[in-house]
Amino acid sequence: MRFHRSLLATSLLLVPTGVVAQRTQDNAVTQSSDAFGRAVGSERTGLYSQEDIRGFNPVDAGNARVDGLYFDLIAPLSMRLTDGSTVRVGISAQGYPFPAPTGLVDYVLTQPGDRFQGSFDIDLNQFGGSGGALEFKAPIAGDTLGISGGIGGRHQARPEGGTSSFKNIGATLAYRPWKGAEILAFAGGFMTRGEEARPTLFPAGDKLPPRIKRREFYGQEWANRNSDVVGYGTVAKLPFGAWRFESGLFFSQRKAETAFADLVTGVMPDGTATGRTIIADRDNDDKSLSGEARLIREVRTGQLLHKFTASVRGRKRDRLFGGTVALNLAGPNFADRPDPRPEPIVTFGPENSDKVRQLTFGLAYSGSLAGRGSIDLGISKSNYRKTVDFANPAFATVVTRDKPLLWNVGASIIASRKLAFYGGFVRGQEEALIAPERATNLSEAPPAIRTRQIDAGLRYAVTPTLSVVAGVFSVKKPY
Repeated sequence: MRFHRSLLATSLLLVPTGVVAQRTQDNAVTQSSDAFGRAVGSERTGLYSQEDIRGFNPVDAGNARVDGLYFDLIAPLSMRLTDGSTVRVGISAQGYPFPAPTGLVDYVLTQPGDRFQGSFDIDLNQFGGSGGALEFKAPIAGDTLGISGGIGGRHQARPEGGTSSFKNIGATLAYRPWKGAEILAFAGGFMTRGEEARPTLFPAGDKLPPRIKRREFYGQEWANRNSDVVGYGTVAKLPFGAWRFESGLFFSQRKAETAFADLVTGVMPDGTATGRTIIADRDNDDKSLSGEARLIREVRTGQLLHKFTASVRGRKRDRLFGGTVALNLAGPNFADRPDPRPEPIVTFGPENSDKVRQLTFGLAYSGSLAGRGSIDLGISKSNYRKTVDFANPAFATVVTRDKPLLWNVGASIIASRKLAFYGGFVRGQEEALIAPERATNLSEAPPAIRTRQIDAGLRYAVTPTLSVVAGVFSVKKPY
């Protein structure tokens, strides 16, 4: 068993004061309080993003949240549904209940205000692609009821050659029945059409591959990906005196009508290759119903604020995969020039099914003393079951069960007005990577794995608007 370790993160962030609410003036810098990662609209700042936190993809690992609530997100939400996202790792995870060893990405749903706002943008990229989006926020009954949403699209001209098109749409309905209460319903998705598989080159031994010209496509025109992604759900946050109830129920689905991988093997410096294989796949479906319910109570004793959270979160995930076909293209093969072949007639095999059922109960405590520091404690008990039913009768059905005890502890100390220290330990459970195209178990997903993280660091305010954050961390993930 192998482990991946990551160590050391240092960042510098200029944080201007003041935050502007207008869509046309959204600014990821002014809305960032640390350097770990913040996205506002199409702008991003920080070390990490919603696709990469300390070398791992938080969405693939099952570490996504929407307005703080657990969401087994299969693919990122449409940009028409979110105002941005925040990375929760290191010092930015302090005070956040139930953190994950390799970080969380927390999406913020777009919400309408008490006045109409609209925006329209057009962009061009350096390879000739173009795109645009139209967004709006409109009140229906003052600030009690409103709707927001938009539509966008892009024609992509890729640097490795080839083109593709993307369309996305989404809308959010917001209802605020009383002060501090909100109920949100959202739905959206995006479509990908005509995205040709770019060739992946495997050099022969230790020989270097040839130089590849940009914007020249050397793949097969018929080997293109067409897929649809949808996501919808509801969020409710309702205060009742000293108590607060929060819940979310979400659905996420990615359906791949066609998908291809283009593998060129034995590539020589002159561009010739010993083999070329097209991995063809179709009708793969991955969908999940997930959610969380929380009961929160805050109690203040003097300057000490106590926050207690009881949570139950779960998911029901079903995936169809397999039935792939390996197409070996005969004859001379080349990696550095057009090599079009006629589209073959493909007979796909039957598909396998992958089902996950998981229910997790958790308790969390956060205590903060104004101007002194904070402490975070959390414990969760998970009941996990995964069943893989292979279409081939020669393979037995695989059933995996796990009931891990997950926990976290963290603390921060404010040494002075300028200097603060933080540290923590997190033990968690995350999804494992799906086997790649070259694997004999192509597209198969192993069971969830146990992960852990230890991190510590400091934040120093050089000036009121300039902070330095430095940290060290160790992440362990078995493969």
